Amino acid sequence: QPVMRVAQATAVVLKDDLVFLLEDGVGEVEVAGQLPRTSITGVDVVDMDGTHVPELVREEIEPSRLVFLVLRWTNEGQPDEDRFTSRSPWMAWRAVRRLLEARRA
Repeated sequence: QPVMRVAQATAVVLKDDLVFLLEDGVGEVEVAGQLPRTSITGVDVVDMDGTHVPELVREEIEPSRLVFLVLRWTNEGQPDEDRFTSRSPWMAWRAVRRLLEARRA
């Protein structure tokens, strides 16, 4: 069973790595993880059932809808993934585009 933790997550793109910072809501920030940018193998947005959520053509006023941003990467040669929740498919896809840019840069 995966461990679920509720926290504000920020991905910071460094020269060679992607670093994940978590804020606990009272101002404390910790490094939750770090991975080489070159280890990113894919990024997607899926719903609660794991079904792909198509990218929106433009931002829309939409009701809150829980989706997951799925970051796939290799961990010592083995496939791995992390999931981050969002209440907006538009915002999740915006993050996907930035993560893909980080992989390419």
